[in-house]
Amino acid sequence: PPFPLARCVAMLNLDMVGRGAKGEVQVGGTWDAPDLEKVLRAAQRKKKSGLALDLDGGKDIWQRSDQYSFHKRGVPALFFFAGFH
Repeated sequence: PPFPLARCVAMLNLDMVGRGAKGEVQVGGTWDAPDLEKVLRAAQRKKKSGLALDLDGGKDIWQRSDQYSFHKRGVPALFFFAGFH
């Protein structure tokens, strides 16, 4: 990484977001990053965008995307995904 990994507080992977069904996005990783889930839920309450978040999404492909290498090294990671297309 361009700076020491110990200084990395989180990894956010936005993988093809904006190409799936309108108003829906899966967010993987909240099962291992409950503090980040709280941030997501607070932001969703504050900004009434109508965006539906599936916080259980992405489990089946969690290990196959860019955030996984950070996750393996203890960096909290979220994987925003709009589905395959």
